[in-house]
Amino acid sequence: NQRGIKFYKSGIDEIQDSEIAYFKVDDIKLELYKLDNKLLQLEKSIEFKLAFMTNDGEKYLYKISKIPIHANNGKIEAIVNFICNIDAHDRIVKERETYISTLTHDIKTPVIAQIRALELLLDERFGAITKEQREMFTIMLDSCNYTYEMLKSILMNYREFNELHPIHYTMFDINELIETCVRSVKSKSSKKISFKIFSNNNHIMVKANRNELENVIISFLSKSLYSAYENSNIEIELIENESYFELKISCLGPYVEQEKINKTFKKNSTDKEKFNRIGFGLGLFSLKKIIEAHGGQIFVKSYPDNRNIAGFTLPLLGESKPEGKILAKI
Repeated sequence: NQRGIKFYKSGIDEIQDSEIAYFKVDDIKLELYKLDNKLLQLEKSIEFKLAFMTNDGEKYLYKISKIPIHANNGKIEAIVNFICNIDAHDRIVKERETYISTLTHDIKTPVIAQIRALELLLDERFGAITKEQREMFTIMLDSCNYTYEMLKSILMNYREFNELHPIHYTMFDINELIETCVRSVKSKSSKKISFKIFSNNNHIMVKANRNELENVIISFLSKSLYSAYENSNIEIELIENESYFELKISCLGPYVEQEKINKTFKKNSTDKEKFNRIGFGLGLFSLKKIIEAHGGQIFVKSYPDNRNIAGFTLPLLGESKPEGKILAKI
């Protein structure tokens, strides 16, 4: 407390390094006292960003964290202040936003245009194509779709982990969303794969962010489709219990050791063997964070008999109608 009083009176408590800026102390004290009153009302730690003017007219942005210290009787007896200059951080954030804008406009948009052009060529909208040309266009389309999914994963990661928007929940039928996602994924692939959907309830109502959940489901389906063997099935199970909902996607594909799968859940993981090209690697960290933000859990497993299983569980918020059987075969 004595150190705090010293700071409020003189503006300087102790010099820790050689970079010194002289501020208008009265302005700083006034703002800090205002925050003290706010903390005393809330009775918990608070954090703010404030800009302070130096004596030479320069303005700097600071993050101020104020933490209460409670006495044995529970009353606040002192307040600890942490003041950090975040100008450099603010510049980095702006540079990052410029980078993301470049990804969105200069890279993502042309990739989407390439995908649409290749789809038109494969549909023979501009005339018949040969077998060899179809094979070449199909390979190019798969490559473009892979690039697009990678870009989408990067953008999703940036948006989610920089808290650019709150989660808005709506009630919707997850069965209908699954069918929509399956059709979307299947329309973008030339692979001969059958999708089978099973549900123990034809109308499972969940409360979640529909757009975010759609991104997660499409990502899982895309990974399963990429790793599944030709002429095999991808089975999708929707299971409703009293307190939670589970989505489980199963397919036959290359076996991947659990240790490698676990690595892909890490934010900055890399893999020399390019695991994300044969399994579930791309975007798992992002998908995990989205599901956790909804109060759920994600799971990915691979077995030596070439069975791959992935999916997630979510708390069930809402009522569902009874009856359940095979929902659809697409």
